[in-house]
Amino acid sequence: MLGLDGVAGITFNDASAQGTSALSSGRVPSSYMPTGSVVQVVAYSSGVGSTFATSSSTPVSSGFSASISPKFSASRILILVDTQLRCGTSSGGVGLTLYRGGSAIRYPGYDGSGYLTNYCYSNPGNWNQTSMTFVDSPGTTSSTTYSLYLSCYNGSTVTMSGGGSGNYYPTTITLMEISS
Repeated sequence: MLGLDGVAGITFNDASAQGTSALSSGRVPSSYMPTGSVVQVVAYSSGVGSTFATSSSTPVSSGFSASISPKFSASRILILVDTQLRCGTSSGGVGLTLYRGGSAIRYPGYDGSGYLTNYCYSNPGNWNQTSMTFVDSPGTTSSTTYSLYLSCYNGSTVTMSGGGSGNYYPTTITLMEISS
């Protein structure tokens, strides 16, 4: 555990660590942080009026993505997504899939009809807020990109984020590196 003593800076519970320099440029270095600490945060928000629409039944890249370069290969990445989705028909369905690089890592839920769903069984044309949370272990310190892919079924056209004329709903992706 770390605690501030107000005079010497950082005080360690472990006596063998006393007298060591725990601060670097006024910050505690990532290597001193305990397991479960947030090492870094990257946030993405779509621009005003940014939208993506598809009528594809297979996942298509929405163009909404965020990248992070983990400081440690053992770290986990907590991914938080918030977006708005809109279907063109009441019998339509939406699939929101999370990709790391070119591979799907988080799939939409199965709805029993042989496909996927995330919303839009009723109220066609209305925006529906959708959130996704996922923990990934990329196992690298190289830049890693997380992207949102969208698909639909029953002949619907699905729109993600945006909207015009006062209907601006940004898509946000937050990536948090968590030490392991």
